Amino acid sequence: IKVIAGVEGEDFGEIYFGDKQINKIPAYQRNVAVTFESYALYAHLSVFDNMAFPLKGPLCKNKEYSPEQIDKIVHKWAKFLQIEQLLERLPQELSGGQKQRVAMGRMLVREPNVFLMDEPIAHLDAKLRHIMRAELKNIQHELNITTIYTTPDQLEALSMGDRIAVINKGKILQVGKPSDIFDNPVNEWVASFISDIPMNIFNCSFEVENGKYFAVNPYFKISLPKEQGKKLLSLLKGNNKFDLGVRPNKVSIDSLEKKENNIPANVSIVEDTGRTKIISLFVGDVEVFSKILSTEFPNNTKKVWIKFDGESLYYFNEKTKARYAI
Repeated sequence: IKVIAGVEGEDFGEIYFGDKQINKIPAYQRNVAVTFESYALYAHLSVFDNMAFPLKGPLCKNKEYSPEQIDKIVHKWAKFLQIEQLLERLPQELSGGQKQRVAMGRMLVREPNVFLMDEPIAHLDAKLRHIMRAELKNIQHELNITTIYTTPDQLEALSMGDRIAVINKGKILQVGKPSDIFDNPVNEWVASFISDIPMNIFNCSFEVENGKYFAVNPYFKISLPKEQGKKLLSLLKGNNKFDLGVRPNKVSIDSLEKKENNIPANVSIVEDTGRTKIISLFVGDVEVFSKILSTEFPNNTKKVWIKFDGESLYYFNEKTKARYAI
């Protein structure tokens, strides 16, 4: 965000807005607008003056606005954000959601080429965050202005982003559409992070017996779908170690009757979220998470059998943690 805005210089590479290189252009000429996690409103200024400030400040030194023009622009965006009735108030008289709208209004009045949003709704409660996510997405679609939005909340990224860049320790690991990143993570870190509940991952050995392919863990042995097993055999290239991944919503819980590929497990914690339940189980000393419909879980049961959806398994290189494309 800071580099794109021009607050900090880049270490390497170039930045383009469309086909125009902008990283050598001074910050005030880039026509970007930033909204911050802390809102950064001026406490001594009214809502109107906070929104009007970008039209009077140094960023507008190449374009002067008359008081009438400023009044028209501020009221236009205040109406758009449904905060016209708040224009005379001070920031301390506003709720968190209202402050966020004012911060958005201060950004919108500039009608920039690019919006830069740095965790803009992090301080709101869960219900208001849900409302603001929808509003921000609607604003972006209505205005059709490129928006770069940073967030540590993976579900927020999935619900709002058209294109996501997953970053860990300053390195971009994967860029793509939300569905691509969720369905085809490049490695174990992305697979676990881009999920409401981390993916279950097991260290396994690969075995072939009587034309069947198996994933073997100290606590279970399950057969793999034939085509997946064939592909994995060719990718392992003689090494029989790999990591097996399965998302919690692909871990089903069965009755106490043993069936093929069922794994015995002990129930540890049951989180009831209404329509669904998140079950923490232990297979030996390995914790496994399952997310199922509440009606599918047998109440007060401590010992169960779990089963992985064979068509929803992920395979990872044991050492590099990169995903095998299977």
